[in-house]
Amino acid sequence: VKPDITFFGEAIASECPSMVFEDFPYCDLLIVMGTSLRVMPFAGLVGKVPLSAPRVLVNNAPAGVYESPDNPDGFGNFGFMWDQPGNYRDLFL
Repeated sequence: VKPDITFFGEAIASECPSMVFEDFPYCDLLIVMGTSLRVMPFAGLVGKVPLSAPRVLVNNAPAGVYESPDNPDGFGNFGFMWDQPGNYRDLFL
């Protein structure tokens, strides 16, 4: 039995890119769980939600942190900012 998830090294479903452009602008809350956020393009999704949407990372360790040298190439500076002054939407649990 295979769960309905994408494992490391597997291709993402073909409909995913269009879903990002169609659904993410309407996101009210982004919950990210159990990931290192080191593999693009998935890692880049944290920056695709509106600036008004809270972002919550539920993880054993911080990941996808703003301006972290551990972020993958192409990640950009839209990582989680829970330790930055002016943070109003990011939470790490």
